[in-house]
Amino acid sequence: MKQPKQVYTLFIRSTPKKTWDAITKPEFTRQYWGNLANVSDWKKGSKWEHVTKENEAWIVGRVTESAPPKSRA
Repeated sequence: MKQPKQVYTLFIRSTPKKTWDAITKPEFTRQYWGNLANVSDWKKGSKWEHVTKENEAWIVGRVTESAPPKSRA
């Protein structure tokens, strides 16, 4: 895979778990993505969709990598 030409860095004041949930759970993604949900099982190679409340997919793709935060013991 080619390296991206442009990279964004974003700092979020949150816990890793809350940030992961905000990206992966539709009930939260609607709050941050203009009422659209990120829908997937988040396994490598799985389908990913950005969908409206009417379940219309606006953007579709595949999960290339997914690494949920690890809990600290």
